[in-house]
Amino acid sequence: MSTTEGAEAESDCLHCKINALVEEHVQNVEQIDVMEVALKMSESLADVILTAPKEDQANLLAHTMAHLGAMFIEKQTSGEGDTTH
Repeated sequence: MSTTEGAEAESDCLHCKINALVEEHVQNVEQIDVMEVALKMSESLADVILTAPKEDQANLLAHTMAHLGAMFIEKQTSGEGDTTH
């Protein structure tokens, strides 16, 4: 993959777009309230989960929570602090 293709892939990545939006939101904040940012992101995630059919929501929530835990452990143990790919 060329550098241009990599940049295009990152710009199309929802994860990267969300992180860029959050970074932009807190850019001019003197002291970032990480708890507030995490709570607002979880509220948005709940909104997304609620768009799934009602019969799938509990399973989707469980998978999402499991993935969150796995990503936290993976990034914590690998020392990966980068928010892009």
